Amino acid sequence: MRTALLAVPFLAAPLLFSGCGNACQQLCDVVADVYESCGKSYGDSEIGDCRSRYASTDADMLATCEYGIDVDRDGRTNFEKDATCETIEGWEAAFAGSGE
Repeated sequence: MRTALLAVPFLAAPLLFSGCGNACQQLCDVVADVYESCGKSYGDSEIGDCRSRYASTDADMLATCEYGIDVDRDGRTNFEKDATCETIEGWEAAFAGSGE
């Protein structure tokens, strides 16, 4: 019985973390934060569109997104370090999926 109880946390862990989305979906939130810091609007509907677009993506894109959400010692993601207010011009369409 004790062994079965110890297994419960390991079985439940995937359920706890499944709501977070994949790396690209998480990057959508980071993009929104960068837009906000630049005084631009990237609202809930844009975040939702972005998360929907990247709900299913290939391994190469996931690797790129994982790099983007990787956090450094200062608590900043690579995307936040690499993006500037100038470089994000026009990115809304790419992240929201309307630029295809």
